[in-house]
Amino acid sequence: MAKKDAGPKAPGKTGKATAAERAPKSTSKAAPKPKGKASKGSPFAALADQVRERKAEAARALVKAKGQATKQAAAAMKQAQEGSKPAEPAAKKAEAKAPIEPLTSEARRKIPEGGPLGQYSYDDRVAFHDAFGDVRPLGAAAPGGQTKKPKASGVHGARAIAERKHRDEAEEVARKRLESLVVGGVSFEVRRDEHGVEAKRKGASDRTLMMILRSELTPEARVDLHGLTRDAAMRVVRQFLKDARARSRLTLLLIHGKGAHSEGGIGVLEEACVEALTKGGSAPYVEAFATAPQKFGGRGAIVVRLRKK
Repeated sequence: MAKKDAGPKAPGKTGKATAAERAPKSTSKAAPKPKGKASKGSPFAALADQVRERKAEAARALVKAKGQATKQAAAAMKQAQEGSKPAEPAAKKAEAKAPIEPLTSEARRKIPEGGPLGQYSYDDRVAFHDAFGDVRPLGAAAPGGQTKKPKASGVHGARAIAERKHRDEAEEVARKRLESLVVGGVSFEVRRDEHGVEAKRKGASDRTLMMILRSELTPEARVDLHGLTRDAAMRVVRQFLKDARARSRLTLLLIHGKGAHSEGGIGVLEEACVEALTKGGSAPYVEAFATAPQKFGGRGAIVVRLRKK
């Protein structure tokens, strides 16, 4: 029986498929080679690694620099807020808080002539000053010029107070005795009335006193006693007279104020001036004195005439 003809075959094709035709066709494209990355073993691989490492180091350095700049700006702002007080490092605080051992005799011999802290660093000296800057020896004068007396307590405190009082009384007696020896037989005739005070040395003529009252003597130097205590004013007056006499200035003006609120209308400082002029080491220098004429201050001042050398 004859087979039917299947029809004409496709041109160029045979009955058997070729190996190429039997192989499955791949629809995916080949992956592109990465750009900028050298393959392993390439002479540029090491160079590329170095470049990446340098970029990473530069980035880390930039971050670190920004952090330090931020810290410095914060410290500067804090310093400005605290009145330009330098920030104290943590290490310095630890050194300041650490106990300081006393120097041995060997260490004392090694201290340079520049001072006991000359051998230490600047930070050590600053830490020592911060820790002990306010320390003063017992009985030393305070920054304001006054000596702080230790507080007394108990039996020992009462004994210390009694001893101090006895010592002060003995010093006062000695001072008065010395003043009496210095003054010798000097005394003054003192008169007071509603216009003020006037005085002259006993045995002296009235001429100098009258010249003061008539404004014929012009003060060559003056001192203002406002705000002083009685004792302080007396000390200032005595020293003022001593210095003026050494400079050959004989007519002086003591400004004591009017003492309007004082008892009896007589100011405390006015009384201090009178006592300083008539008693103690200044008395031998004084010829006469009186309440100043109005042109020199009136009731608020005293004109003094010293004796010539």
